[in-house]
Amino acid sequence: LLEGLKYIHAQQLLHRDIKPENIFITENHTPVLIDFGAARQAIGQKSRPLTQILTPPFAPIEQYQSRDVFLPALDLYSLGACIYQAITGRLIEEAPSRLVGEDTQPKLAGSSYARRYSPEFLAAVDYALNVRAENRFQNAMDMQQALLGQAALPAAPATAHPPRPPPTCRT
Repeated sequence: LLEGLKYIHAQQLLHRDIKPENIFITENHTPVLIDFGAARQAIGQKSRPLTQILTPPFAPIEQYQSRDVFLPALDLYSLGACIYQAITGRLIEEAPSRLVGEDTQPKLAGSSYARRYSPEFLAAVDYALNVRAENRFQNAMDMQQALLGQAALPAAPATAHPPRPPPTCRT
């Protein structure tokens, strides 16, 4: 799937509706991404579909806000949600509810799933599911390498305003 996403993203396209129903498994067990009905030539541009197309558990927060610029991180979040469901048998928490207060989405890294999957693989899935686009994979190659344990996860971006140290007390 990531090979396919690398190709469509290189063509400046986004799928925008990656979910289990849009992943076809061939007879030789190869997953194929189908249903490009929601695809848009939209990388780095504002893209306003005629209708809002999203599947809540698999849609990142930027799809709920049509004014956002859509980037490959959108598709990578959705793929991460599919992987999460395949591992756990559960859906992830919907993105809008993850913005309020502390993000309570259970992490795979360090969980009981570590008995079946590598720590790098689980951490990569968790990283793909960061609610904010700037805090997740920006391209399919980086996600692919992280899932395979061939690259470290990107560092979190610096905050706009780093916290100030507490004032010192003078007596």
